[in-house]
Amino acid sequence: MESLAERFAGQLRAGDVITFSGEVGAGKTTFARALIRAMSSAALEVTSPTFTLMQSYDVTLKGNIPAALWHLDLYRLKHRDEAEALGLRELWPHIVLIEWPDIIESLLPEERLKILFDFGVTDDTRTLYFYGNEAWRNRLEKII
Repeated sequence: MESLAERFAGQLRAGDVITFSGEVGAGKTTFARALIRAMSSAALEVTSPTFTLMQSYDVTLKGNIPAALWHLDLYRLKHRDEAEALGLRELWPHIVLIEWPDIIESLLPEERLKILFDFGVTDDTRTLYFYGNEAWRNRLEKII
């Protein structure tokens, strides 16, 4: 999971919105943490935004370009209005990782990548399904 997240991190750019769906424990936060670490200081402590809802990080894109990355965990939200109050539309120009995105499905940019995390055949394996437009398909070919 971590090596895939590291390869994935190398292909991200400002404006990328990626949603993570799947059951509790399927690997969404593990993947997000590995991706954020790969784009920033290896010693950086990446915390889950389960209680804070959002966490921002200064990251570096390919070519040593500084960028902002936002990690959201919307598991605890009950209504779409709660999510709208977070100012989501202001985040879209940055890199945005969203766990539990269902509550804001209608607010998400169409050009996003959806990743569905599923449990694998054994306890230590996972299956990831990627859904995106043609541009994302081309980028994913470089990652997977």
